[in-house]
Amino acid sequence: MPFDALALHAVHAELRARVLDGRVQKVLLIDEQTVALELYAHRERHWLLATARPDSARVHLLRVPPARETAQVTPLLLLLRKHVRGARLAALHQPPLERVLELRFLHRDERGQPYGVSLVLEVMGRRSNFVLVDQDGTILDALKRVPPQLNPARPLLPHLRYTPPPRGEWLDPRQAASYAVLEPRAAAEHGSRSLAQFLAAHLAGLSPLAAEELAYRATGQRRAPLATPLPWSALLAAARELFAPLDTGQWEPHLILRDDQPIDVTPYRPRQFPPAALRPVPSISEAFEILYASPRPPVRHALQRAPLLQAIAARREQEERRRSALQRALAEAANADALRTAGEAILAELHAIAPGQTTLTFAGRTIALDPARSPLENAQAYFEAYTRARDAMRVVPGVIEEVELELRYLAEMQAQVELADDSATLEQLRRELVAHGLLAPNKADTKRGRAAPRGGIRRLQLDGYEVLVGTSAVGNERVTFELAGPDDLWLHARGVPGSHVIVRSAGRPLPPAVLEAAARLAAAHSAARTESQALVDYTARKHVRRIPNAPPGLVTYRHEQTIRVRPGGDES
Repeated sequence: MPFDALALHAVHAELRARVLDGRVQKVLLIDEQTVALELYAHRERHWLLATARPDSARVHLLRVPPARETAQVTPLLLLLRKHVRGARLAALHQPPLERVLELRFLHRDERGQPYGVSLVLEVMGRRSNFVLVDQDGTILDALKRVPPQLNPARPLLPHLRYTPPPRGEWLDPRQAASYAVLEPRAAAEHGSRSLAQFLAAHLAGLSPLAAEELAYRATGQRRAPLATPLPWSALLAAARELFAPLDTGQWEPHLILRDDQPIDVTPYRPRQFPPAALRPVPSISEAFEILYASPRPPVRHALQRAPLLQAIAARREQEERRRSALQRALAEAANADALRTAGEAILAELHAIAPGQTTLTFAGRTIALDPARSPLENAQAYFEAYTRARDAMRVVPGVIEEVELELRYLAEMQAQVELADDSATLEQLRRELVAHGLLAPNKADTKRGRAAPRGGIRRLQLDGYEVLVGTSAVGNERVTFELAGPDDLWLHARGVPGSHVIVRSAGRPLPPAVLEAAARLAAAHSAARTESQALVDYTARKHVRRIPNAPPGLVTYRHEQTIRVRPGGDES
């Protein structure tokens, strides 16, 4: 159920009409990724819910107070209570066709002076986050702190300056010039994807469902093939009609039904579905409230899964601390030549250094001396520091590379543990973690002659093609390097942990529908499974290589092509 830019625009319009200028009465932390604000506006109480949960990220009003699932008090909650509780919601801002909503609050400090803060809601699937920003643009805190090691281009930490998410090179679907830009791209991608997939990959504000609606309104087919020349005039007319509520405010929220149960929400009437599959709703907030009203299903195998995730988290924290220490050592090692030069300068000036002297000026440079040491001992100390720094420059980069590979392996295993939906797969993952030293063996593991883990594979059929899916690190290793032929097709979600997927094609070109289904399967078996759309790389298996001395399942690959799909797939 993607909460796309159009849905956020509809919510934005509703908030502007119902709670703008309202005063915040309460701030609650519903769970570790969900915040609720009680606002009093127009003589009514309203509840505003915002969640950054990857599987249900959204923001909307509620008719009843939400039930709290945690009594946890976090630094962000304390800051929200300090700066937002009692404040007035003075302004709302959403960049056009973006999934970012800024709530601007006005408050008064202890001296009665007015000041403002902004709560920026980045409702972007797996990358969702909430950031509290001071009026000068300084980050006060974030729901999910992002250090420079995870995102050097856009860290989100207290005291840093807030920068909005990058907008990318998306084209405005309401502009005729956009389709002129798309024409050569469509010619280059002809036959590789549907029209809706192509539009979702290049036009701003479109989830896969909205892209299918745009294709349907322009061609009469939700999954029309990508053909050239593009029906640009029909697409432009359809896009201007679909996006018209941004200017008119005339939203038409609908629930999409399956077996009379809501499965999705749109802020417009989707024409691609028959009337029996739709239910109009008075407001977009009410639509999302109905959609998510049923309690979350119980997490299957939670007791079996929890110790695995805890072991992975503990090792990851250990490795991240180790990486930080190594990076500090490497930064200090960059000063190696200066240490040697200082030692040589002290030797050259031995005769001129008086007992107890604390500094030496040599060639315009000031060198610190330990007054408790003799000049010769000071020189020796600098040479010893130089030797350590020189050795660090030679050794530490390789150790950092080992740590980075270990962190990649841990991310892969965490994704597989979270994806596992049966006891046998979780047992396979537990045994792999035992073999890797993350978990202590149990009595069964210590039995003499017990075989090493050899499972971690799922076999499927897609339109007559056999498909292999790795469900663990060892499983990924096996499907790629033991079971796949050199000309079989290999797929993996781009840039995120996930399963290796093999289509037994033996070099034969795959029908576009099979390629798309396999890519959707790879995305569904990855950390991008909750995204509205994901990028999947594919190449011949012969172009995939193990990383030397790396944990199982880590690879490099080349000659890849990329497809953008909506995660999912029929596992038959």
